[in-house]
Amino acid sequence: MLATTPANMLTETPEISFPTNGEAYDDDPARRRSFVLATEGGFSRDFNFWYPSWESWQFRRTLTYWIALLFGEGAILFVMGASFSLSGVSELAPDEEGKRLFESVLVQTPYFAGGVAFTVGAYCGILEVLNLPRRDHAGGSMVWCPSRKSLREARQAAGLNALMSYSSNFVGAIFFNINTTAGYVKIDDDLLRVSIVWGMATLGALAFTVGGVFDCRINQVWNINLSSPSWWVSVANTFGGIGFLISGVTGATLPSPAIYKWLVDFPYFIGSIAFLVGAIFQLWMWKNEQYGLARLPALNIPAVNDDQFHESIRGTIMGMHEEYGCGKSSTFQMPWLFMYELLASVSVIRIALVKGFKHEVFDSEVLQALTDFLLSHGILLLGSVIHHIPTKRPFNWLLMYMRFCLLLYTIGAVWSVVLQLMAILN
Repeated sequence: MLATTPANMLTETPEISFPTNGEAYDDDPARRRSFVLATEGGFSRDFNFWYPSWESWQFRRTLTYWIALLFGEGAILFVMGASFSLSGVSELAPDEEGKRLFESVLVQTPYFAGGVAFTVGAYCGILEVLNLPRRDHAGGSMVWCPSRKSLREARQAAGLNALMSYSSNFVGAIFFNINTTAGYVKIDDDLLRVSIVWGMATLGALAFTVGGVFDCRINQVWNINLSSPSWWVSVANTFGGIGFLISGVTGATLPSPAIYKWLVDFPYFIGSIAFLVGAIFQLWMWKNEQYGLARLPALNIPAVNDDQFHESIRGTIMGMHEEYGCGKSSTFQMPWLFMYELLASVSVIRIALVKGFKHEVFDSEVLQALTDFLLSHGILLLGSVIHHIPTKRPFNWLLMYMRFCLLLYTIGAVWSVVLQLMAILN
């Protein structure tokens, strides 16, 4: 949080030189490779080019945080919907109408909410690419939608592969949202159902797959590098798109229940797991200060090596930040972030169960689930600032207390869904 540092503290420290060539990273193969990727295709830049000001660094850092989290939350919801569908819980319904209600609440709703999260996450990625040439990220200078000028500037800055990847995911999520919205409506005509439901699902999955192919192209996955998180993100996103594509194409044939389970539900489940793996690696990259994630490797150039920090900076600025949990990011905090996302996702299921089976507009269960949903996202917002357990009391105890409370909230939310399902099935 450099912006909160007193000005005299900054002016009293000597100027830090930033490495501008690959030789600066000879002692660190991972950083060396990051720089090499950043210079491929003629986009040879140093840290100061991509982060010319504190505002630009903060903008890219915050935006990529939400990109990783939104894709993660969407993937968790996809996994939930696919799991319920694969489990065959709707088959326990006493009649056809009850089966449709189960499908609507437990399958369509998490798929729909996951698609919305994917849409917003992909749009954030588009914003990041379009605003790459911006030196000042004040509200008035933001580019919110593509134009001929913004596309030309973005292409000159880093090419269009990243924009094509995010745009493909954005379009795919919109098609998928149409698919899940149509799933709430009973469509008796087979041709209409194939066109609206499975046609949109297939187009959405095809767009997801194309986005994954662009990821593979950006990170050259044919050069196998199992130690690279970008490689895993690219491969996982491609497999996720292919899994959804298999399901969409198979669903369009209106298969029998047995085929449907293994060639529609199962590929959706595998694809959802793949998307979740990609999201986990993206968050890991963010925690390691690689704010270009997998699609903009040029932004993953470290600012400085640890030994380049002047002692006064390490002892004052960084030390002060660590007191309040705002120092160097720690990957050990990732499970907590995903727990907050799990709480938000379970809250969606709880609301859907109450609205679907109780048919009450206002209910204490809905209010509690809505509170959990908002609370979890509020804590996620705090997570963009708090990167580790603070070293200063009582802030360290407050953070641990908050996490313990959210853990209990999450356990309670999951148990509430289990009890509701047991009550409905009995």
